[in-house]
Amino acid sequence: MKPFTFDPKEIEYRQDPQRELRGDLLFLTVLALFIVVINFFVPKYLLALIEVDGASMRPSFNQPQSDGEQDGGGSLLYRLFFGRRSSNSNNDMVLVLKTAEYTYGDVIIVYSKQLNKQLIKRVIGLPGDTVGIQFDAAAQKHCVYLLRDGEQTVLRDEPYILDDMNEDNRIYGVVGEGEVFVMGDNRNDSQDSRYLGPLKHDDVVGRVILRIDRSGMHTNFMTDYSYGKSAMLPRGGEFFAAAQWAASKQTLAV
Repeated sequence: MKPFTFDPKEIEYRQDPQRELRGDLLFLTVLALFIVVINFFVPKYLLALIEVDGASMRPSFNQPQSDGEQDGGGSLLYRLFFGRRSSNSNNDMVLVLKTAEYTYGDVIIVYSKQLNKQLIKRVIGLPGDTVGIQFDAAAQKHCVYLLRDGEQTVLRDEPYILDDMNEDNRIYGVVGEGEVFVMGDNRNDSQDSRYLGPLKHDDVVGRVILRIDRSGMHTNFMTDYSYGKSAMLPRGGEFFAAAQWAASKQTLAV
C-alpha cells in the first residue's frame, strides 16, 4: 500500500502564521457587514417595530389588563420588546413589514398629514370602492357597505370590532386612485377615514404582521375576507429574530 503523504503546498498553507489572522479578519468583516444590514437596511427597507398607543384598535390591539393580571411576567419576549418601549404603559408592540401590498382586512400603519402622526388602522376600502354605512335589517345594526361596479357588499360580520357603530346612514364617497379607506376596530373611538377621508397609498408605512403583548406574540388579528382577494400574510414565529433587529427603531402609532 502506498503511504499517504501531504501535498507540500498543503503543508506550507497549514504552517502559514497569517492563516488564522486572515480567517479572523474575514469573520470580522462578515460580522460588520451583517451588523450594518441589521441596523440600517432592515429598519429602513424591510421591518419596523412600532408601539401602539391608545384604544382605537381595541379589541385587536392594546386590550386592557384583566383584574389580577400581572404586568411583565418576565418572559423573553417581554424583556426584548417591552423593555424598549418609549413609555411606561402596557401598550402592544407590532412588527410591520414595509410593503406597498395590502388588501381588505389587513392592518396597516399609515401616516396622516392632517394629524401629523402615524395611525394603525384596518383596510376597509380600496380604489374604486364607494364606502358607506347603513342600517342592515338582517343584522339589526349599522354596517359598513362597499359598492363596486354596481354590486353592493354589506360587511355584516366584522369579528374584530369592539362594539356596534353609533353611526347614522351615510356615504363617504368613492376611494380614489392611490388612496385607501381605513377604520379603527374600536369604531366609536377612532380617528380614521370617516373623519379624515381616504389616506394616500404613498403614506402607507407597511402591513402589520405580528402583535407582541405581555403574553407573547400573535397573528390572530389577521383574517382573509370573502369580499376581497386573500391576503398573503406571513404567519408564525419566523419573525422573532427579525423583530429583534428592528427593536431599536421603534416609533408610535395611534
